[in-house]
Amino acid sequence: MMLVLTFLSSTLFGLALGTALCVRYLRQELTARIGPTMDLVLLKLDNVQGAVNLALANWHAELHRNSPTCGPHGNRQSTEESIHAA
Repeated sequence: MMLVLTFLSSTLFGLALGTALCVRYLRQELTARIGPTMDLVLLKLDNVQGAVNLALANWHAELHRNSPTCGPHGNRQSTEESIHAA
């Protein structure tokens, strides 16, 4: 009877230790694979952000290039004020 209990406890201990090692290995492999992928995703996001910033800057410049001359408070200047300002 004692021999069977020893065999079962040793088997259970070996199974638990093997599972722990397997989980540790899988976690290391998953993080090793995800790291480079995340770097590529971050680079792509930086490129998209730069393109959006450039498009917004161009849109903003075009908007102000085509707008009428405005005073400091957002109201239109009279012709006389715009002549003196230039």
